[in-house]
Amino acid sequence: MRVLLVVCLCSGIIHGLWAQVGDTTRALDVRNKPKFILNFDARRQQVDGRIVRFFGARAGVQHRRDIYAIGLYGLGDPLLESGATLPGPGLDSVDLRSTLGYVSATYERILLDTRRWQLSVPAMLGYGEAVLARDSADVWLPYRRTPVIPVETGVRSAFKVFFWLYVQGGIGYRRVLSGNARVTEDFSGLTWNFGLSIKLGKIYKYARDKIGERRERKKKDDGTQ
Repeated sequence: MRVLLVVCLCSGIIHGLWAQVGDTTRALDVRNKPKFILNFDARRQQVDGRIVRFFGARAGVQHRRDIYAIGLYGLGDPLLESGATLPGPGLDSVDLRSTLGYVSATYERILLDTRRWQLSVPAMLGYGEAVLARDSADVWLPYRRTPVIPVETGVRSAFKVFFWLYVQGGIGYRRVLSGNARVTEDFSGLTWNFGLSIKLGKIYKYARDKIGERRERKKKDDGTQ
């Protein structure tokens, strides 16, 4: 009888431990599953004594504390310069308009991730084009197209207001490599950003899960009728 009780007791303990291990494994599987991310990504920079804004959006995946993303970035408003000197006859005092756009690959490491706060270090490498145009009788004529390779890193912090809305700030440095000294000098420098960050990927996931739950409830209701 005692042997039977011991066997039953051991069996119950093993079953409980195995169930706990299974629950832990399932929780780890959910936590370790890659997450899709999609969000706007803008920053400011001082260029030729003026504050300009770069707009961007990126999409990618987050696996644990690692983020891999591809983004598109561009200068918000063209950069205007008066009285510039360009090589060529009659081009010693012209108005220039500069634009910059590029695609970028990003790796971001999350150093701190709590219920409310997040701290991360992004590293970006891009490829794009800077376009210079000169003013000729109030008509902008293309002057030069220059391939560019922007390299950027920095530090970002974010405070979670809602699951989809963050107050975000960061500081970094961008170095633009190009064959044009003017482009390199103008667009290389300190970058920063502060504002609201909307996590479109989390909104999409929330909406998808809610739609799935509604469908499941509808199936159950239809089955009971």
